[in-house]
Amino acid sequence: MTTASLQQQMTDEDRALFERGASMLKRLQAGEGFDEHWVPVGQGLLAVRRTVMAALHLKKARGGYYNDAFGKMVARTPYADMHKVERSNLLYCMEHLPDILEMRAGWTPTERAKINHPTSMAQRLREFLNRAPTEAPRRNYSRTADLKDKLDRAERAKLDLEERVASMERSADSGSLFDLKRDSAEDIAGVIVGTVPSKAQKIHEALGRALTRQKRPAG
Repeated sequence: MTTASLQQQMTDEDRALFERGASMLKRLQAGEGFDEHWVPVGQGLLAVRRTVMAALHLKKARGGYYNDAFGKMVARTPYADMHKVERSNLLYCMEHLPDILEMRAGWTPTERAKINHPTSMAQRLREFLNRAPTEAPRRNYSRTADLKDKLDRAERAKLDLEERVASMERSADSGSLFDLKRDSAEDIAGVIVGTVPSKAQKIHEALGRALTRQKRPAG
């Protein structure tokens, strides 16, 4: 039996289901599962990030104060139920959308249909960006630009990790607005002045006395 003769035996209902499924599969095989669903979600996360950084006058999206404000902005929205690792991976993907397009150019239709979640996409993206130097370079390859990209990626990975750790620690503690071990002295000072300005000077003086006592030789 030929393809045409087999297809002619389909009922109208089954043909409609088949054609609809084929159309959806074609879109998935083109990578639209990620582009049409997760990219808009990621754009929403970037909007929150920009708003929080502007409100807190931050140069980098990091620290307990940033995480606390981010959490407040997404509270009682679907973003609040998004796993922190999933959120971090999606933000990483959003920062590398041109690289994702280049990476997927060499994928099979099955790969494009299968890999469309931020976590699996970020994993493949990191492998793509950190592939061995012996592999074929990307288009418009520049050694200087490549080194800069690697430094930027390392910094972003470090910030992503710090954000995850800070978020987990914050959820386990009593709700402190900063992390004494991970936040910078500048960030901690900003939180104190912004939250309890009436006590800031006294805290400053108490820290000075404590440092003096610590430096004083024993006996």
